[in-house]
Amino acid sequence: MVQVLVGASHLDVSLDELEALAVGADGLALGLVTSSGAVAGALVLSTCNRLEVYLDVDEAQVQEGVDAVLTAISDRTGIGHARVSALLRVVVGPDVAQHLFAVASGLESMVVGDGEISGQVRDALAFAQEEGSTSPSLERLVRRALATSKAVTTATGIGSLGRSVVSVGLDVLERRHGTVADRRALILG
Repeated sequence: MVQVLVGASHLDVSLDELEALAVGADGLALGLVTSSGAVAGALVLSTCNRLEVYLDVDEAQVQEGVDAVLTAISDRTGIGHARVSALLRVVVGPDVAQHLFAVASGLESMVVGDGEISGQVRDALAFAQEEGSTSPSLERLVRRALATSKAVTTATGIGSLGRSVVSVGLDVLERRHGTVADRRALILG
């Protein structure tokens, strides 16, 4: 078995494109496991900054697994298969783990060190376990990524500032318009 990542983030495509791709994320993993004989396990990490589908597939069926993801996203979103294929990148093998470790550690976030992402990764695992779409191999991968995230935060202090997209946005707002204390705001996203 080998892990495969099919996905995109704010580093690859625009946020509008990400939003369009993520429309069909609900139930995607379970659909892949139940409808594709190539996919032994699937987990979807869908946030405002990324849509990543992690697969556990037999090495001989990598392309079938990737095609299943592309087709499912195309069918669910109404975006043409060729366009979906152009927007999403594919990573296979050990590089999948390296990428997920960096994501969970906040190194691939809009705000480096964003602590929210590790919780989102944890939630994605819990959801995949609840719906029965994950595999033991994917579960180990995510658990190791979360442990790595904790080690990175502890060793580097990267998360000590408590920075997130929201906190940075509030900082910008205060610089432009003064204090936000005692003001009402609506935050979307």
